[in-house]
Amino acid sequence: MKVIKYHGSLDERQDLQDTLRQYLPGKPLEGQLDAILVPITYYQKEKSDDRSFLHKFRFDYLVVDEAHMLKNSASTRYRQLDK
Repeated sequence: MKVIKYHGSLDERQDLQDTLRQYLPGKPLEGQLDAILVPITYYQKEKSDDRSFLHKFRFDYLVVDEAHMLKNSASTRYRQLDK
């Protein structure tokens, strides 16, 4: 199982983006990427560069460690993840 942890300083995340670009939909893959572990805070800002980049991937599932923060489907945090 190929898993990448998307976390770190701005420079480290930019390096991760360079690595992850090969797995974007429509790119010829050398291997399959099974999961990207992303802190929920990268999705909280609507105009985040991280959010814009990660939005390019097609996710089949979303697993949230802090799910208690998403109890209310009308909350801003829930709506931000749903975009």
